[in-house]
Amino acid sequence: LFTAHRCTACHSDVSKPRQPISLDQAAFRFNPTWLARWLDDPTALRNHTRMPRLFGDSPTEKEALHNIVAYLTQRPARATISTAGMVDRGEVLWEELGCIGCHTFSADRKPDEWNRTSLHYASQKYLPPALGQFLRQPHRHNRWSRMPDFGLSEAQARDLRDWIRSRSTGRLKAAGQAMPGNADRGKQQFLSRGCIACHEISGLKPPVARPVPLPFGRKQQRGCLAVVIGPGRTAPRIPDYQFSPGQRSDLAAYLARTGNQAEIRSPLELVHSTIRELRCLACHDRDARPSPRRLIIAEESERGVLPEILPDLTWAGEKLHADWTRQLLAGRLKHPSRPWLKARMPAFGAWADHLAAGLAAEHGVSFKSRPGPDPDRALAALGAKLTLKQNGFNCLQCHGVGKTPAIAPFDNRGVNFARVRERLRYDFY
Repeated sequence: LFTAHRCTACHSDVSKPRQPISLDQAAFRFNPTWLARWLDDPTALRNHTRMPRLFGDSPTEKEALHNIVAYLTQRPARATISTAGMVDRGEVLWEELGCIGCHTFSADRKPDEWNRTSLHYASQKYLPPALGQFLRQPHRHNRWSRMPDFGLSEAQARDLRDWIRSRSTGRLKAAGQAMPGNADRGKQQFLSRGCIACHEISGLKPPVARPVPLPFGRKQQRGCLAVVIGPGRTAPRIPDYQFSPGQRSDLAAYLARTGNQAEIRSPLELVHSTIRELRCLACHDRDARPSPRRLIIAEESERGVLPEILPDLTWAGEKLHADWTRQLLAGRLKHPSRPWLKARMPAFGAWADHLAAGLAAEHGVSFKSRPGPDPDRALAALGAKLTLKQNGFNCLQCHGVGKTPAIAPFDNRGVNFARVRERLRYDFY
């Protein structure tokens, strides 16, 4: 929680927080009405948000809010041509890529059995065609975004965008009484309110400020863990993250136990929270826990098409070379292992190194790739015969070798044998 909410942005001069989230081109990305409502109360528009509430209910606070909105949206929106996509094709992508496992279109306050993130207001948040641009480059403005990059083509992004917009039915009215904002004052208030601690805008330099000390070693009773903005709150000045009682207790316990502000955690500690944050188990089975994807599609899809079987993550750290896993998670593999799948493994931006190292650490194996011994040529010749149908195991029916495709694969075909050495750890194989 301490890391995910970027607490070191204000509270440490030792550790640098995750790279700031860029608000460049906010005027071309966000609907001003949505932005005003978002700043007024982020949790009212999106579950699972980490954006705190910074403004109270007094006229002075509302003026400051609208000033910042005016500053962020002061450039007139450019004329853009938004080419229409195909909603039906977008629905197919929504299911095949696994979007349905992480997102729902239900109203934000409505409980969801699988705790998915609501896109109820997505059509109100983005200006066309900004949603399509986000789907194509989700890490452009935030390298630590939990939204994965599926490498969509322009046409696919348009199709998925239009499907999302067709199902995102939430509508917003202007927050409170509409008032014009002053962009110049908004710039100063963007700095004074501490927005610059977590966000960046090209050309805007943050003021030099001393970090706010944290009471490590004793229970935290004040500040972000104690503040609650209620009706009529005038000038909070302290971010209200609207933590649950359990989250407040967890953070207080962390502060009471540690004096280390550097956030140094082992890969083994980090991997469990990373898997949870990135929702890896929305698509993959792991440790006898089945993914809910099949159940969700069975209940919500109108297409009647069962999802594909995806790899189990139980032994991923011991099975795969960590460097290969890192390339996979960073979206830099030249040859996908299962190109026949309609689902695809997305890229996770800045998360890739942490997740690959953590998966290896779970099994106590080295993060550095160690090739196995050179093949014995005599045994390799016997192995080649064993792959054949006659007097062998007929491996080549399902597995290709290099440019030679599989002869007659079953529904769930196998990975190309030419990729085995670079993917699999020798001891596991």
